[in-house]
Amino acid sequence: MTESAMPRIELLATIASLAERPSRRILVIGEPGVGKSTLVADAARQFTDTGVVVLRASPAFAERYTAYSMLWDLLARLDLSSLPSLPSEYRYFLQIALGQQPASTDLPSLAAAIALESILEECSASTPVVIVIDDLQWADAESLAAVERATRRLDRHPVYLLAASRDSPDTAGGTVGLAFDRRDLFPLGGLSVNELESVTRPHWPSTMTRAQVVALHEHTGGNPLWALEVIAGGHLGELGARPVGTLAAPPSLAVAIARRLQNLSEPAADVVSIVALLGHPRFELLASVLRFAEIDAAAVDEAEAAGFLVITTKTARAGHPLQASAAAARLTPARRRELHAFIAHAVPDVVVQAQHLQLSEPTGPREHIAVCLTAASVVMRQRGARLRSAHFAAQAVDRTDPRSEHYPDRLLSQAQQLFSAGDMAASLRALDRVSATLLDVHQYDAFIALSSSALAWNHGQDAVARFLESHVGTVSTDAVRTAIVQANAVADDLMTVSVRAAAAAAALAVLETADAPNATHRAIKGMIRAQLDGGGGLNHQLVDDSTRRQGIQLVVGLDDTGLATRGFHAHLIDDVAASRRDLAELVEWARSEGKDGVEGLFLAHAALVEVIGADVAATRRLMTESGHDIRSADLPASALPILGLEMLARGDHTGVAELIARGESSDLGTGLFRDVIAPALRGFSAFATEDWPGAVAHLRRAADCADRLELVELGSRFRVDLPLIEALIMNGENADAGIHLASVRAFLATRSRPISRIGLHRVTSMYLAASGDLTGAVAEAERAVDLAVAAGRLADEALSRLQRALVLTRLRRVTLGRNELSTAMERARQSDHADVCARVSARVSATRGGSGLSRSPSRLTASENRVLAAVLSGKTNREIAAELFVSVRTVESHVSAVLRKTGVASRSKLRKPPQ
Repeated sequence: MTESAMPRIELLATIASLAERPSRRILVIGEPGVGKSTLVADAARQFTDTGVVVLRASPAFAERYTAYSMLWDLLARLDLSSLPSLPSEYRYFLQIALGQQPASTDLPSLAAAIALESILEECSASTPVVIVIDDLQWADAESLAAVERATRRLDRHPVYLLAASRDSPDTAGGTVGLAFDRRDLFPLGGLSVNELESVTRPHWPSTMTRAQVVALHEHTGGNPLWALEVIAGGHLGELGARPVGTLAAPPSLAVAIARRLQNLSEPAADVVSIVALLGHPRFELLASVLRFAEIDAAAVDEAEAAGFLVITTKTARAGHPLQASAAAARLTPARRRELHAFIAHAVPDVVVQAQHLQLSEPTGPREHIAVCLTAASVVMRQRGARLRSAHFAAQAVDRTDPRSEHYPDRLLSQAQQLFSAGDMAASLRALDRVSATLLDVHQYDAFIALSSSALAWNHGQDAVARFLESHVGTVSTDAVRTAIVQANAVADDLMTVSVRAAAAAAALAVLETADAPNATHRAIKGMIRAQLDGGGGLNHQLVDDSTRRQGIQLVVGLDDTGLATRGFHAHLIDDVAASRRDLAELVEWARSEGKDGVEGLFLAHAALVEVIGADVAATRRLMTESGHDIRSADLPASALPILGLEMLARGDHTGVAELIARGESSDLGTGLFRDVIAPALRGFSAFATEDWPGAVAHLRRAADCADRLELVELGSRFRVDLPLIEALIMNGENADAGIHLASVRAFLATRSRPISRIGLHRVTSMYLAASGDLTGAVAEAERAVDLAVAAGRLADEALSRLQRALVLTRLRRVTLGRNELSTAMERARQSDHADVCARVSARVSATRGGSGLSRSPSRLTASENRVLAAVLSGKTNREIAAELFVSVRTVESHVSAVLRKTGVASRSKLRKPPQ
């Protein structure tokens, strides 16, 4: 931040060079009346004169809670028809968000921001664009969020931002809704004596002496508005009696304005007050309010002549925000409420009407106000302003008699809006006020679903279980309500598969004819999960049924839909592609809705899918985008295992231990995390560090719990079985390993699980080698290599080649073993999997004394040189495989490596490299 105020001419020059600033934004700050508006207006004219597109807005105090009011002002002078490539969908978004036409459905939260971004992108394609915002402190939150998002995303386009705001603790830190670096804040001081004389001269009542001008400057600090108010109020003669150097400009300035406002007639003062309460009303709206208030139009002329109003052919506004503040402050509470009532009757927009109707009567139940506020909440939701919708819903609740039949509905609406906006804690507070015994079935369904979802997010599954248990006794005589509670309870992750299947089916049978869409979805979801956990795969018919029902009636959360069910579960049966596709769609939905919390959760699940898909780089990127890490204060329970697996992939075992400790010491570490996931993560960590007894102990504990829960699907068992078998073999417990291996082999014999099958062949090779069947071990390792190569899974290929190399070495085929070890090391490096690299590297170091680690990435291995020689002699891949005693796939892999390392485009162009 600039240390001291910069002269205006220099500040204008700095603004003119806005495009050269790294941040491409400037915030001018200063006390009220010091001339910020004049400065930015001069800068805007300069930009316009140079051919720059200027989008300008001047928010008013009265509009700070009106969603998208500043955005409406910014775009008011822009002819959207001059942007032919702007999609019609975005024009529709803006028309809805700005209240220019009614909506048939709810807009996504980011709809207006996306449309603004598209407008700025198209405008800036041919000429620079400068967004100019005066009185930034009064801008509404929705408009600020849209401008911030659009300007940040268009960082490669010539889009710039100039704003002015009152000097305050907030602006000093650059936190006024838009993100400003301290270096982008420029204080604006008062005018010099000469500048003040020049500005005030046309308003002097008679010739002023130089001494009077200096005294005026000292008294006002060069604040031009204050100086003009002193002159207009006739206080020049008092300057000598006033303290020199007074710094408390705003209070004294406010007093001066209030005194002058008292000189107006009562109707004229009321006109200024009405304009202050409206903000920037269109002239026809002002005229309509004046008719309701029975104020003659001559009062407008009087207020304008006194400098309190600026009237155009279309709009009216106060001459300065301080004048508007003074005009509002002059009103008695009764008169203020009366004027708000006049405005509410005159204004056509239901949102603005609700705002003024709310202020037109004292606090307490008023059904007609509650009805209007409820309508405004719906409109705000349709316009994509979720938090503003929740705000109106909360006001509607406060205006509703608790004994009214509408009270439960309005409370649930408030909770739903807060839930949709991502404020789970506030949603739970609203739900705490609901009396469940007064709800009908549809309301009870929403209440239970909202409560369990918000509790699961904030406090984990144990809190949900306690909540549902508290409702079991109260609804035991009502079959439908019992089924609603039961349908929500099937999400308990410590419920056995058979109990979950039976409970979900029983609940669904009762709910089929009930008006309980949330519970119905959750019962279906429970049936899908029970079938999958039991080894029956993903029931696509039930998934499609869930999707169909979602299209008929909206439910509380998108995670109850078929799309989410498939995205969260397909990877458990090794269908990574399906999970990846559906989660990408869920992430895009969350982004368009502006649901940051839900987006983060979907991104974390997408990261989990990439862990299973063995794409370490994508895992890291998605976890970073999700915003979840071990330091996150609001880490959701479902993110704990995902974060643990991501840490293991990059070899952060200390972080894994900290994560487990945090989970076990908080509400989050409950249920399946405590009994399966935590021991599994400990086992995986011990496995990676070759602590075989520790790995066996932890993984066996996780597997035993999975057995008790009747989990059959390997993915549902957190994939602990194959690592457990390997740890048992390495720990010398072959007999136990054989029992577990037979169980896994039997499961996979009738199911297509391509990822698990690679591991099965590899650990089978280990088991056979430990049992002395080296020939069988080589064959199993070869199958594992072939499957890994076909699937493009580099980490699995590295481990499978490592196992094959070890068996070949025991068979005295040392050269082949070393060649395979070299390829394993190369694949491990390419996989970017820290633990896999460490395991293969340790074996390479032991076998070659570490020489394999320093090999040039462009140098051919011994195996690749032999394959190259055979290729140059004209042999086919099959002939080369027979000659070198390897598979055709291995030859193909070596040929690909030779082409990559030599930079040759095709096999026919290969030449013998120079010695």
